[in-house]
Amino acid sequence: MDDRYAALCFQILLELLHRVPVANMEPGTQCKILICSLRGLHNLLTATKIMPSENLGPLLAGIRVFMFHGLPGAPVAVPESLYPTPLSQYDPSPSSPTKSEPQTNDSSAKSGGVKKYKKKKAKKGAETNRNTTSKSPQEREENENDETEMTRAKAAEAVSSRPNWAKISSSESEYSDTEGGQTSRLRSLHAKVRQCALACLHTTIKSINKRVMFGYWSSFIPDSTAAGNSPQVHTLFTVILKDPSPKCRMGALAALTALIDGTKTLLATADDSDQKFATFVPFSAVLGSTIRELHRCLLLALVSENIPLTLTQLIKCVSTLITNVPYSRMRPGLLSRVVKQIRNFISYRDPNVRVACLTCLGAVAAIQPPLMEVCHIIQSGRPHSQTSVSRDTNPHLSGDSGISSGNQSNCSPNAEAGMMEEVKDIQNSSPGMGSPMGSSSGVQTPVFSDMSLQASAHSVSWLVKLCVRNILPSVGENGEHTEPLPVRLESLQVLAHLGKGYFPIIRNSLPVLQDLILKCYADPDPVIRLHTSKLVDDLTQALQREVQARDATDSSGRLTLQQVTDFWISLLSIAIANILQSEPNCAVKATTCDCASNIGPEVYAALPIDKRVLCITLILGLTSDEDKIVRSSALRTIGVFVLFPCLREDVCFVADAANAILMSMEDTCLNVHFKTAWSLANPCDALVLNKIDGDNDFMNDFSDMLLQKLFSTSIKACQDSDKVKSNAVRALGNILRYLPIRSLGKSSFRTSVEDGVKALIKNISSGTMKVI
Repeated sequence: MDDRYAALCFQILLELLHRVPVANMEPGTQCKILICSLRGLHNLLTATKIMPSENLGPLLAGIRVFMFHGLPGAPVAVPESLYPTPLSQYDPSPSSPTKSEPQTNDSSAKSGGVKKYKKKKAKKGAETNRNTTSKSPQEREENENDETEMTRAKAAEAVSSRPNWAKISSSESEYSDTEGGQTSRLRSLHAKVRQCALACLHTTIKSINKRVMFGYWSSFIPDSTAAGNSPQVHTLFTVILKDPSPKCRMGALAALTALIDGTKTLLATADDSDQKFATFVPFSAVLGSTIRELHRCLLLALVSENIPLTLTQLIKCVSTLITNVPYSRMRPGLLSRVVKQIRNFISYRDPNVRVACLTCLGAVAAIQPPLMEVCHIIQSGRPHSQTSVSRDTNPHLSGDSGISSGNQSNCSPNAEAGMMEEVKDIQNSSPGMGSPMGSSSGVQTPVFSDMSLQASAHSVSWLVKLCVRNILPSVGENGEHTEPLPVRLESLQVLAHLGKGYFPIIRNSLPVLQDLILKCYADPDPVIRLHTSKLVDDLTQALQREVQARDATDSSGRLTLQQVTDFWISLLSIAIANILQSEPNCAVKATTCDCASNIGPEVYAALPIDKRVLCITLILGLTSDEDKIVRSSALRTIGVFVLFPCLREDVCFVADAANAILMSMEDTCLNVHFKTAWSLANPCDALVLNKIDGDNDFMNDFSDMLLQKLFSTSIKACQDSDKVKSNAVRALGNILRYLPIRSLGKSSFRTSVEDGVKALIKNISSGTMKVI
């Protein structure tokens, strides 16, 4: 379909949505017209992605009314348009400059329209009474029969809009089977209208720029507790909390999730301070209030929802909210209440709900900057003195580790909730967390410091126990039980988030994680092995930072170099060696190769000689692997290794690394080409460092022929794309700096020096900032 025809269809359906008669039409017919209009708009938005700016306000106005269709107290009149909040910094379409009133005017117009309608009804009733007194008894009887029928019809419509819990049973109903069937059918049509409106809203949100849609938040999300509790204010939470149809609730949650997703930068200015504003309320304070109301309403929905599919969507919505909210600017307590409710569902019978819970917990563990509130949530649900488990008594998964032998959690959902009940809100339970920092605007939730956690991070976190229990098979009365694959993968993802952002909390769980990693690397499922490698990647980066920080700050409570070395020895002995040699899945092999680059110079120097030789031999071999992803990962790892002090002084290894890199510079795969260019500069860095250290033996032994190849390759790479140039000029500069005096006596080197200087001058005059 041409765009002009699609736009014409869109305009016709939009006008029909606004002009469908509310009165003088049979309700079933009206619902069918609305369903077709909303479906047509939804299909057009999905297929064509057309959304003229002048149509956004009218479309949202129609959707906002009909997503409450049939609910008690739902708005009746459709306003001409919705308008963005003035504080959203988005200008409405210039096509309707006279209609720039805020949304509050629309709601008042709607309420005014309803009152006018009621007055007309009342006046009509008075006229009816006057006419009745002047009519004959027979006519009065006929009128009474008509009024009885009208009353029954109105009662049927009222019952159709009543929630499920308020409806009387069929045995108590005054309607006949036929009337009950009509009522049920009308109720179903009302729900279908709401469902189509919410689906159209979801597609509209997906089609519109986040910043533009942000201006309409106040029309769909309450910005204060008073607004959320007011019966006159209808928002998405009206559907989420009160709609009797699970499909409508799920549609509202999907729309809310889309509305929140991708708004992290827009919510970054939120301010949740206790400061009282006398003259005006700044937009940052409105955002803070909106965020708190979002949490409050979603937590209410978690308490009341019992349909697994809707519950899954609800928890996903909570996860999206957690990902986008700047909790460092909010008062403490929001996350604690969320996790308290989520823990009620971590052993839910439906695996989709359990996966959603783990996604939500992973979102909490991924919050940056790391917050003290999150640290207390991760560490324990009870006072530390009650949950302390020493590593000597619990080195692996036994006893009090929380890893049960059956296929269920040691704690039922109720027991898990009971553990959380023992911990009050962070403001009350944690020393120094009773109030925000200085009770002023700005950073509200304190960011943790490693020193403050040393006294409390002695036990294995309940979250680590939960994830390990989900990942590993367990043996019970009915034999071995393994959780569904999505549950296992999400548990590995949660552990990866913990290792990346909150390693001090799980530092003493390293033996448990080491045992888990070794078992997962032996798992027959390649997806498990891949996610295990991702966990190892994040965990080993944290271990590398741990080793590097020992000399910079107080090392009390940190892992020793020997502990980290032992961890690497256990991995290199079997798991990593087997994967790098015989793993059929290329993604697993490439990710494991990236893990090897996280060893760090201190740990590598402390490894036994056989493990060091094994490591560099396997990685050098993978630089010529058939798979391009494996080659690029191996080349990057070689580029890291060549700067280790114990390896950069080894002439043989530097020569082998340089030859492997030079062979890959002609690779046709762009990813391999870029990674090789980065690695090319690192051997040249190593040459300069050796010269600075005065290592004359190295300079005398390093081949002039290989140096000439590095020189010419770097000059050629300076004419490549910017990503390659930025590393090529670094390599070229280092080579010029390293050149021994004996090499300058050779004509080939003198020519290369001239060409190299010309290449540098050319890039200085025309290159990007990174190249210069």
